[in-house]
Amino acid sequence: MIPLPAAAHPLATPGLADGQGFSAALRLHPRPKEIGMKLLTKEQRRRLIANGRWNSSRGKPEDFEPVVKLFCPWSGATWLLTELDPADPDLAFGLCDLSLGFPELGRVRLSEITAVRGPGGLRIERDRYFRATKTLQAYARDSRQKGYVFA
Repeated sequence: MIPLPAAAHPLATPGLADGQGFSAALRLHPRPKEIGMKLLTKEQRRRLIANGRWNSSRGKPEDFEPVVKLFCPWSGATWLLTELDPADPDLAFGLCDLSLGFPELGRVRLSEITAVRGPGGLRIERDRYFRATKTLQAYARDSRQKGYVFA
């Protein structure tokens, strides 16, 4: 997560967005190669940007259903993303769980997620079978009770 003011997104809650970068939790490589599965399909990217435009133009944000679920195959890290910043499409908003026991709403850079490499060169993957069944706030509430994202 990248450091942002608390009011950077009206649905955000305190936690990992306080400056502890995602890179501190997982090892990063400086320049990811574009191989393997893309994190977002064109349709998912379009929907995420549309959601970001909607929320940036409103006084009260919409509580969207997550558009995409990303996960780390070698740990329990999971991201449920609802929006991309229209001015900076590398910046996503959603429910982020680094498998530390406290999932939080916040922002994350897709370039950081893409740069992560695990054992044997594994990468963060998109759950191709994920279909949201509730809003992001509902996932966040349930995840905080369980201590991990259950989606």
